[in-house]
Amino acid sequence: MADSTPQHWSYDLLKNIAAQELSSPDYVTELKSMFLNGINSPRRYECIRTMADLIDCLERRDVINEQNVEPLRSLGYKRLDDAIDSYIPPQKEPEGTNQYHYMHLANELSNKLTINGHNTPSQHSSIAYDNMRRSASLETASLTTSSSGLNNSNIHPYVLTENKRAAIYKMLSQYLGTHWRMFGRELGLREGMMDEIELQYPRDLTTRVYKVLKLFEEDDCNDPKMHLRMIKDALDRTRRKDLRRKIDDILSY
Repeated sequence: MADSTPQHWSYDLLKNIAAQELSSPDYVTELKSMFLNGINSPRRYECIRTMADLIDCLERRDVINEQNVEPLRSLGYKRLDDAIDSYIPPQKEPEGTNQYHYMHLANELSNKLTINGHNTPSQHSSIAYDNMRRSASLETASLTTSSSGLNNSNIHPYVLTENKRAAIYKMLSQYLGTHWRMFGRELGLREGMMDEIELQYPRDLTTRVYKVLKLFEEDDCNDPKMHLRMIKDALDRTRRKDLRRKIDDILSY
């Protein structure tokens, strides 16, 4: 007897189905006009010539992601719609106290607070972080009590270990690609420095990204404790939120 269990599609397979559909240039133009607001870049809009270009752009702009594949229905492909019906988003694993995450939220909160009297940004940040850390401790205690499967491996210190640093740099070098120069600008590198990198590595984007990261890291003007936050903020301004999420994934391991 044949197995009638429906197939569960992965996120990457959904993207592949969409990207491999044969579409005329006119239809691609029609589709990308539907996502004009999500693309939010005239230059990027003009660079979209194929369905694969469109899917790549929508993911970079966070229009589609593992938790939200519904916009793909707008492409109008029955096979893709059937696959989406069977798609199950990945479940997020239980998290413990990720101190990096809470410090990042505290910093964002402190930037929104009004500074008056003798209060300083660092005081706001410390107060916000202490409150978040206490909440996180209570949450972690509750999780530990309710599940014997949770242990100290779920507690992520606010320290970028050498292994995580290497993993983040490797990931960025592999995926940043042609955005490397814009990323370098956002990190504060001078154009002349990046021109020199491009001359040294004319056909090696991976090494260009790595050199940008090393120059940024070696700049004594940058606080080492703020490197990770600065890199993530630079990715936001470079419109590569997908890579910022990959960093969060690496930090959560």
